[in-house]
Amino acid sequence: MINFKSLHKSRPSLVIAFSVLAASYSSTSMAGRLCVERAEVTKLFVGEVNGNMGTDGGNAIYAEFDNQTTIAANLKYNLDDEKGKGLLSILRTAFIMKAKVDVWDHHGDNCDDFDEVDIY
Repeated sequence: MINFKSLHKSRPSLVIAFSVLAASYSSTSMAGRLCVERAEVTKLFVGEVNGNMGTDGGNAIYAEFDNQTTIAANLKYNLDDEKGKGLLSILRTAFIMKAKVDVWDHHGDNCDDFDEVDIY
């Protein structure tokens, strides 16, 4: 456990930096927009996919859901990004298990792409 009183006495700049970081994190968290709710993944498209968000150099990830929605992973969440590999893993699991998912967009909140998948 951190003793903030002793930390404050020995390293005041560290306490200030921590406080600023915590305040900025809490004020910039984005609620996001729910784009697909409790739907099954019916198709996955990976690689040189010609969709609305482009191919991202052959690293694109697109998912189609049972509500006929097809949506791309955000360009920062594709195969050439560790975050994208995680999203693809969740999508594959949901596809194989026929589990329901929620898909969220936190970048622009307009559902042109997604960056979060919740599996049920």
